[in-house]
Amino acid sequence: MAEVEILYHKNHRFMFIDGYLWMWDTPQETRLQENLAKNAFGDVLVAGYGFGILQKFLLENPKVNSITTVEKYRQVIDKMKKFGKVRGNIIISDFYDLHENRKFDCIIGDIVPEID
Repeated sequence: MAEVEILYHKNHRFMFIDGYLWMWDTPQETRLQENLAKNAFGDVLVAGYGFGILQKFLLENPKVNSITTVEKYRQVIDKMKKFGKVRGNIIISDFYDLHENRKFDCIIGDIVPEID
């Protein structure tokens, strides 16, 4: 079971998974996620949920029909439920082990190894 911890610093959240910095909600990250979402369309598959920033912007894009996110750690989703609604369809699985027969118009790999 993964240990998910969220720390706050200067009005920003930082997510650690098993002691590694995994995600943050700084203005730069928000702009990156917003730009990804603006270019998406149709049925979108996202690898990784994080703080749900990307999913929020995807829902605001009228060209997006559906959002499915593959998140490896159920604990991430459980933590995010404490902050509010979790957006889109969630599949708990390692993205690389996903056996999904459905086709998607866009796939966004919100996975960055070694961001810390």
